[in-house]
Amino acid sequence: MDTFTFKDQTIHYEHRKGTSDRRHLIVVFSGFRPRGTFDLHGESSRNIKCDILWIEDWFEKNHAYYITTGGDLEVAEAVNALIEETRRKAQLEKNECTMLGFSKGGTGALYQALAYEYGNVIAVAPRMNFASANRQRNLDVFENITSLGTDEEVERLDRILPNLLEEKSSSSINIYLFSSQSDYQYATEIEPYISTYEQYGNFNYVQLNSPFVTDHIDVSRYSVPMVLSILTALAERAKLRFGRIESGDFARAQEGLGAPSIDKVALRNESIFSLDSASIANGKLYPNGVAFIKGNQALTYGSIQRWLILRSKENTKRFALGSLNDRGLSSKYFENEFCDYSKARFASMRQAGIDLAEIPDDVYEIGVALKHAGQSLTQMSVELIGQESYGISGDSIVEVKKTVTSTILVKRPLISETIHDPLFSLVSTWSTEGRIHVEGIYAIAGQPTPEWSDIQYFLVLRKAGSKNIRFTGLLAKDHKPEINNLVSDKYADYSKSYYTTPKYLGIPLQGIGKGSYEMFITRRTVGGVFTWKIEDLLVID
Repeated sequence: MDTFTFKDQTIHYEHRKGTSDRRHLIVVFSGFRPRGTFDLHGESSRNIKCDILWIEDWFEKNHAYYITTGGDLEVAEAVNALIEETRRKAQLEKNECTMLGFSKGGTGALYQALAYEYGNVIAVAPRMNFASANRQRNLDVFENITSLGTDEEVERLDRILPNLLEEKSSSSINIYLFSSQSDYQYATEIEPYISTYEQYGNFNYVQLNSPFVTDHIDVSRYSVPMVLSILTALAERAKLRFGRIESGDFARAQEGLGAPSIDKVALRNESIFSLDSASIANGKLYPNGVAFIKGNQALTYGSIQRWLILRSKENTKRFALGSLNDRGLSSKYFENEFCDYSKARFASMRQAGIDLAEIPDDVYEIGVALKHAGQSLTQMSVELIGQESYGISGDSIVEVKKTVTSTILVKRPLISETIHDPLFSLVSTWSTEGRIHVEGIYAIAGQPTPEWSDIQYFLVLRKAGSKNIRFTGLLAKDHKPEINNLVSDKYADYSKSYYTTPKYLGIPLQGIGKGSYEMFITRRTVGGVFTWKIEDLLVID
């Protein structure tokens, strides 16, 4: 991200130059987002070939709607200075620029387009009365955009956009406005100004009337495909003129138009099972996925019951799962007509994880069982969409792994079997003031380690004469190319097969009492988990 300074304002922005001869500049004003991120960024903008300027809305200490901090307009001036510098470098005219904004960004886009008369503006669910609205909903933002926060100041700021909209009605700006009556702010931020918008020669209004749009945030998400179409046309010098339209199935129904029935989908009894992730942390499994029967509503938390199944040859364990709200599932699995699948996502109960201490060491196939719409189904061959994972649970190491046809959970002793012919050396070890350091080579022919992620090492301490592990510490790795000369396999890279403590500074021995301890180095790769016992004992006085 780059920076631009104007007077006392510093702007963070990103500029992507055009990749063809589409001579146009799109300026993106974002809604409320984490710092350093932008709307319409990444994959969604990949096919836009003209210049794009993303501007971050962060001034002084918070958001400013790209317009003001402390009640003055210096922020808006700074934003315009950046736009103008970018435009002039690209040798573009103002009518070859489009201001685009979503929600809060729509407010900033409207201001720049109206105040400085750029050719086009696309405003998705903009807020006109941005001062009074933030006094009610976002006090931290309100304090940033105002000086004293008096009623007079709020009224003055609230009138900035409405006044501009009235003053510039004779201009040739092409306006594309998106909104929905399902947006809670429609009655105060959109409807009162429609008649003023209509005074513009090319005002185009898309009113979303869809079951997928039930709140303010849905307006932006649903609008993206058409926004991209308008942007593409404008970059081709085609100024669209379509007037006022309604989009969505509710609009079609009002016109007496039909659609295929969801009942036909339900009759298929098609089940959806997906394990999107299965991470391990603090000895617990955190599954996250989707399980439901298509064509049947999943709009309440009790509409589906689900269980995670861990099944081995010797053991079968069943754990109740909870539901998460994911409104995007209704769109992802849409077929024929809207069906609410918003509670079809599952996770562990209260997202607290599934304690793996209660299951024996074994190899388990992961499955999911469900009860939905009066039917009971179990699916054992559930594909893991996300990354494989591993972690420690008590005296065991646990791995979630993908196979050709399923997903498995492997729980095995942390002090595992020993390969009788590894390359092992203890180069150095020391302990002092509650810390211990070990380093050396632990390589196994046939298990190369060219990448840092190919191997993990653990230091394991067990009280002498006991079977209970008292300490497990994750070790670091170092790059040692000379290891390749020591392994019998001369065709592979074993350079990361060197264990050590982070920065060679040792690791803290937490919860270790006095006594003698056996020391083990356990290594984990895709080839398995293996342990080597160090001959020396660790003695803590």
